[in-house]
Amino acid sequence: MHKAGLKPALSWFKPNALVVQAGADAHFSDPLADTLLTTHDYEKIFREIITLADKNCDGKILFTLGGGYSTTATPRIWALLYLIINNYDIPEYLPEIWRNRWQQILQTSIPKTLHDILPPYEPVIRHDEILKINKDVMRRLMDSVSQYWI
Repeated sequence: MHKAGLKPALSWFKPNALVVQAGADAHFSDPLADTLLTTHDYEKIFREIITLADKNCDGKILFTLGGGYSTTATPRIWALLYLIINNYDIPEYLPEIWRNRWQQILQTSIPKTLHDILPPYEPVIRHDEILKINKDVMRRLMDSVSQYWI
């Protein structure tokens, strides 16, 4: 989410509702992406989107789910979204009975906590390259659409 472009766009478009595709494929453990978001980042993003919906369209928002290929991250990210939407407390630990069941089905270890343990990963060798690519994509997108609302 690029704050510099989002607020003017919302002001210009004056939407009646927000529709948000809440994919989990930007998580650092997703095998198909080069992004480094954590569950903590997703929580911040979800809360900010809800705040923007409250301020710009009377809280009307539709979240759709899609994207997310990490069997251990995607369910936790979408559980966070559910808890945040419903104003539930975010538990530190996942229910042991749930973890045991899904570890058997998936044949993989599932984290004990809902949130990623920080720091969640070793420094990424390609971090600067990935950051440059992402910034360039964002700049090109902003250049192509900002003329319509600034």
